[in-house]
Amino acid sequence: MSTKITSVAMVNSTVDGTTVGATTPETGAFTELSATQGLNVAGALIATGTAVTAPTAAVGDNSTNVATTAWVTRALGSAVAALLASDGYAKWPVAGSASPLVLQWGTAYSGSTGDLTVTFTETFQNALFQVLVTSLDFGPGATRNVVYITGQSTSGFTAATGSTSIACSWFAVGY
Repeated sequence: MSTKITSVAMVNSTVDGTTVGATTPETGAFTELSATQGLNVAGALIATGTAVTAPTAAVGDNSTNVATTAWVTRALGSAVAALLASDGYAKWPVAGSASPLVLQWGTAYSGSTGDLTVTFTETFQNALFQVLVTSLDFGPGATRNVVYITGQSTSGFTAATGSTSIACSWFAVGY
Protein backbone atom coordinates (compact mmCIF):
# COMPACT_ATOMS: atom_id res chain seq x y z
CA MET A 1 0.00 0.00 0.00
CA SER A 2 1.39 3.44 -0.89
CA THR A 3 0.53 6.89 0.34
CA LYS A 4 0.97 10.41 -0.96
CA ILE A 5 0.73 13.91 0.48
CA THR A 6 -2.46 15.51 -0.70
CA SER A 7 -1.11 19.06 -0.64
CA VAL A 8 2.21 20.72 0.10
CA ALA A 9 0.30 23.45 1.94
CA MET A 10 -0.87 20.82 4.42
CA VAL A 11 2.62 20.41 5.85
CA ASN A 12 2.33 23.74 7.66
CA SER A 13 -0.46 22.58 9.96
CA THR A 14 1.03 24.16 13.07
CA VAL A 15 1.26 27.53 11.32
CA ASP A 16 -2.10 27.98 9.62
CA GLY A 17 -4.29 25.25 11.13
CA THR A 18 -4.60 23.28 7.87
CA THR A 19 -5.04 19.52 8.23
CA VAL A 20 -2.06 17.29 7.52
CA GLY A 21 -2.69 13.84 6.16
CA ALA A 22 -2.27 11.30 3.44
CA THR A 23 -4.57 9.68 0.91
CA THR A 24 -4.21 6.03 0.00
CA PRO A 25 -4.49 5.89 -3.81
CA GLU A 26 -5.97 2.38 -3.86
CA THR A 27 -8.91 3.21 -1.57
CA GLY A 28 -9.01 7.00 -1.57
CA ALA A 29 -9.08 6.91 2.24
CA PHE A 30 -7.71 10.04 3.91
CA THR A 31 -5.80 9.70 7.18
CA GLU A 32 -5.39 12.82 9.29
CA LEU A 33 -2.17 13.08 11.28
CA SER A 34 -1.20 15.31 14.14
CA ALA A 35 1.88 17.50 13.80
CA THR A 36 3.78 15.20 16.16
CA GLN A 37 2.88 11.88 14.46
CA GLY A 38 4.79 12.57 11.27
CA LEU A 39 4.16 11.28 7.78
CA ASN A 40 6.37 8.85 5.87
CA VAL A 41 5.54 8.51 2.20
CA ALA A 42 6.96 5.37 0.63
CA GLY A 43 10.02 5.73 2.87
CA ALA A 44 11.19 8.82 1.00
CA LEU A 45 9.42 11.97 2.18
CA ILE A 46 9.12 12.53 5.90
CA ALA A 47 7.04 15.31 7.46
CA THR A 48 7.13 15.93 11.19
CA GLY A 49 5.50 19.10 12.47
CA THR A 50 6.51 21.84 10.06
CA ALA A 51 9.76 20.17 8.91
CA VAL A 52 9.79 18.11 5.72
CA THR A 53 12.84 16.07 4.76
CA ALA A 54 13.61 14.01 1.69
CA PRO A 55 16.69 12.27 0.31
CA THR A 56 18.92 14.49 -1.81
CA ALA A 57 18.83 13.43 -5.46
CA ALA A 58 22.00 12.60 -7.38
CA VAL A 59 23.80 15.26 -9.43
CA GLY A 60 22.13 15.60 -12.83
CA ASP A 61 18.86 13.99 -11.66
CA ASN A 62 16.17 15.32 -14.00
CA SER A 63 13.29 13.28 -12.61
CA THR A 64 10.19 14.28 -10.67
CA ASN A 65 11.96 13.59 -7.35
CA VAL A 66 11.81 16.28 -4.68
CA ALA A 67 14.49 18.95 -5.20
CA THR A 68 15.81 19.54 -1.70
CA THR A 69 17.59 22.75 -0.78
CA ALA A 70 20.84 20.74 -0.67
CA TRP A 71 20.31 19.57 -4.28
CA VAL A 72 19.42 23.08 -5.54
CA THR A 73 22.37 24.67 -3.73
CA ARG A 74 24.76 22.07 -5.12
CA ALA A 75 23.32 22.36 -8.64
CA LEU A 76 23.41 26.15 -8.77
CA GLY A 77 26.48 26.75 -6.64
CA SER A 78 28.73 24.62 -8.82
CA ALA A 79 27.08 25.64 -12.06
CA VAL A 80 28.08 29.28 -12.30
CA ALA A 81 31.66 30.30 -12.92
CA ALA A 82 32.20 34.02 -12.70
CA LEU A 83 34.60 36.91 -12.46
CA LEU A 84 32.49 39.57 -10.79
CA ALA A 85 34.47 42.70 -11.56
CA SER A 86 34.10 45.84 -13.66
CA ASP A 87 35.50 43.78 -16.57
CA GLY A 88 34.04 40.35 -15.93
CA TYR A 89 31.99 37.37 -17.01
CA ALA A 90 29.53 34.70 -15.83
CA LYS A 91 29.05 31.21 -17.30
CA TRP A 92 26.04 28.92 -16.94
CA PRO A 93 25.89 25.30 -18.11
CA VAL A 94 23.24 24.53 -20.72
CA ALA A 95 21.47 21.17 -20.70
CA GLY A 96 22.50 19.13 -23.72
CA SER A 97 25.45 21.37 -24.62
CA ALA A 98 29.14 21.02 -23.81
CA SER A 99 29.48 24.81 -24.03
CA PRO A 100 28.15 27.15 -21.32
CA LEU A 101 26.10 30.29 -21.92
CA VAL A 102 28.51 33.18 -21.29
CA LEU A 103 27.80 36.82 -20.45
CA GLN A 104 30.75 39.24 -20.50
CA TRP A 105 31.02 42.96 -19.82
CA GLY A 106 33.56 45.71 -19.46
CA THR A 107 34.80 49.19 -20.25
CA ALA A 108 37.12 50.21 -23.10
CA TYR A 109 38.62 53.50 -24.29
CA SER A 110 38.95 54.73 -27.84
CA GLY A 111 42.46 55.61 -28.91
CA SER A 112 43.78 58.60 -30.81
CA THR A 113 41.98 57.44 -33.97
CA GLY A 114 38.60 57.02 -32.23
CA ASP A 115 38.75 53.24 -32.62
CA LEU A 116 38.71 50.70 -29.84
CA THR A 117 39.65 47.04 -29.68
CA VAL A 118 38.37 44.66 -27.01
CA THR A 119 39.69 41.16 -26.35
CA PHE A 120 37.22 39.15 -24.27
CA THR A 121 38.39 37.77 -20.93
CA GLU A 122 36.86 34.43 -21.93
CA THR A 123 36.78 33.36 -25.59
CA PHE A 124 33.32 32.13 -26.62
CA GLN A 125 33.71 28.44 -27.51
CA ASN A 126 31.15 28.34 -30.35
CA ALA A 127 29.49 31.62 -31.15
CA LEU A 128 29.16 35.25 -30.18
CA PHE A 129 25.47 36.12 -30.36
CA GLN A 130 25.52 39.84 -29.64
CA VAL A 131 27.77 42.71 -28.59
CA LEU A 132 26.28 45.93 -27.28
CA VAL A 133 28.45 49.01 -26.82
CA THR A 134 27.61 52.52 -25.68
CA SER A 135 29.51 55.73 -25.03
CA LEU A 136 30.04 56.78 -21.43
CA ASP A 137 30.65 60.37 -22.53
CA PHE A 138 27.83 62.16 -20.71
CA GLY A 139 27.16 65.13 -18.48
CA PRO A 140 27.34 68.91 -19.00
CA GLY A 141 29.40 69.84 -22.05
CA ALA A 142 29.69 66.28 -23.30
CA THR A 143 29.47 65.65 -26.99
CA ARG A 144 27.04 63.01 -28.17
CA ASN A 145 29.21 60.26 -29.54
CA VAL A 146 27.91 57.44 -31.64
CA VAL A 147 29.66 54.12 -31.08
CA TYR A 148 29.28 51.35 -33.62
CA ILE A 149 30.71 47.85 -34.00
CA THR A 150 33.10 47.49 -36.93
CA GLY A 151 34.03 43.82 -36.43
CA GLN A 152 33.41 40.95 -34.05
CA SER A 153 34.53 37.38 -33.39
CA THR A 154 34.39 34.83 -30.57
CA SER A 155 37.55 36.39 -29.09
CA GLY A 156 36.67 40.11 -29.20
CA PHE A 157 35.38 43.05 -31.20
CA THR A 158 36.35 46.39 -32.69
CA ALA A 159 34.29 49.57 -32.65
CA ALA A 160 34.56 53.16 -33.79
CA THR A 161 33.51 56.27 -31.86
CA GLY A 162 34.31 59.12 -34.20
CA SER A 163 36.13 60.85 -31.32
CA THR A 164 39.33 60.25 -29.41
CA SER A 165 39.63 59.16 -25.78
CA ILE A 166 36.00 58.16 -25.28
CA ALA A 167 35.10 55.66 -22.56
CA CYS A 168 32.68 52.97 -23.71
CA SER A 169 30.78 50.29 -21.84
CA TRP A 170 30.17 46.93 -23.53
CA PHE A 171 28.19 43.73 -22.99
CA ALA A 172 28.51 40.46 -24.95
CA VAL A 173 26.49 37.21 -25.02
CA GLY A 174 27.48 33.89 -26.54
CA TYR A 175 28.37 30.29 -25.85
